[in-house]
Amino acid sequence: MRLVFPRGQEISDATLSDFLNELYPWPTDAVWVRANMVSTLDGKAQGPNGLSGVISPVADKKVFHHLRSTADVVLVGAGTVRAENYGPLPSTDAQQTPPRLAIVSGQLNLDANDRIFSQAREFPQDPMVRPLVLTTAKAPSEKRTELESVAQIVDCAPAQINGAAIVDALVQLGHRRIHCEGGPSVLSELMHADLLDELDISLAPLLVDGQALSILQGSPLQDGPRSAELAHVLQAESLLMLRYLIRPATPQARN
Repeated sequence: MRLVFPRGQEISDATLSDFLNELYPWPTDAVWVRANMVSTLDGKAQGPNGLSGVISPVADKKVFHHLRSTADVVLVGAGTVRAENYGPLPSTDAQQTPPRLAIVSGQLNLDANDRIFSQAREFPQDPMVRPLVLTTAKAPSEKRTELESVAQIVDCAPAQINGAAIVDALVQLGHRRIHCEGGPSVLSELMHADLLDELDISLAPLLVDGQALSILQGSPLQDGPRSAELAHVLQAESLLMLRYLIRPATPQARN
């Protein structure tokens, strides 16, 4: 792996973790929302099988797991959890515990027997292994009852979840380092709320065509396209990993 911008530097596996800590800092005194996505050259966030894993090379996975491990909470939509067959977040040698997982699901379209809840079923006495499920006060009561034994249900909105409600709920629970892994609709909600601070996008050297989703899937931004500043470029063979700082639509601070 090599840093090609803002300076040229080779990165060895032995020093990779320390180097990534330097390249992907978290602010010490603010809420920060970071999204990490992979895209093909033709703008697709999925491979032909509808999954992101097939378009994510080994180097991308190394950076992805590092960024995930340094967060307070990993944010993901229920559709992505189902499609990608998410399991409990693993801890690393540098962690006492993994970050909390937060799943966005307005209709609680999850099954208590899903793999994502396996630790909660195995250790029912430990509330911290239960994923957070961010939903609305109008979510189906029977699904709420089903999931309460394996998840912490959080009503973050009266009827419809949006990006502001998601971030507010996580911050109220003490999570300030928010790592969003999609899917495209969740990322779009954060963009519409003007709450996305950072986009780390890996540009995979692949072309897939077809009807696969892009990294954003929502309505056009009402205030026009959002601009971003390139912070760095990592290269691993033909893969480029780009870190962008997103400029807010409004001049006031978001945090």
